[in-house]
Amino acid sequence: VVVEREKKSLTTSPVDISIIDSVVNRTYPGAVQLANKAFADNQPSLLVAKRKPLNISIDLPGMRKENTITVQNPTYGNVAGAVDDLVSTWNEKYSTTHTLPARMQYTES
Repeated sequence: VVVEREKKSLTTSPVDISIIDSVVNRTYPGAVQLANKAFADNQPSLLVAKRKPLNISIDLPGMRKENTITVQNPTYGNVAGAVDDLVSTWNEKYSTTHTLPARMQYTES
C-alpha cells in the first residue's frame, strides 16, 4: 500500500482529493468533513451543525420518479437508511425485469 500526502488547497479540484479506507460512519453522501490533519491521516472529523434536508437519488432502471428520497436530518444512519429504502424499492418492484449497476448522487435542498 502506497500512501501519498500532498498539500491541496480549496481551489483544488475535488477529484484530486480522495479518502481511502476512511471511517465508514464519517464518509457518506452529504457528510461535511473538516479539511485538517485528521483528514490527511484518514481519520476525518465531521463538522457537526444543523443541516438542510438532503435529496438522495439512485440511478436504477425502471424506478423513474421513485428514484429520489429526501432525508430531513442527514446523519450517517438516516442517509444509509434512505439508500437502503431506495434499493429495497427497486428490488421489490423492478429487479425481476431490470438488471444494471447503480450510481448514486445527492443534492442539498
